[in-house]
Amino acid sequence: MIEHPIEPVFDQNSRILILGSFPSVKSREVNFFYGHPKNRFWKVIAAVYGEKAPDSIEEKKSFLLRNLFQAFHQFYLFRKNGNFY
Repeated sequence: MIEHPIEPVFDQNSRILILGSFPSVKSREVNFFYGHPKNRFWKVIAAVYGEKAPDSIEEKKSFLLRNLFQAFHQFYLFRKNGNFY
């Protein structure tokens, strides 16, 4: 079994849910959503909002909350089966 430590990000103003299934190995290593350096998520979502892509975890959390997002993974335990994760 693989468990991930990434806590959900949300507050009382969050309106847009970003729901993932299970974080990648790189995301678990950096302990935050879409953590692989080649993942385009942060660049694309920042461009949509006309902002600079956040770099640090604190900048990413701030970006999500400022733009009314909440981020959550639906699975916290995962049984490795082949190369799926």
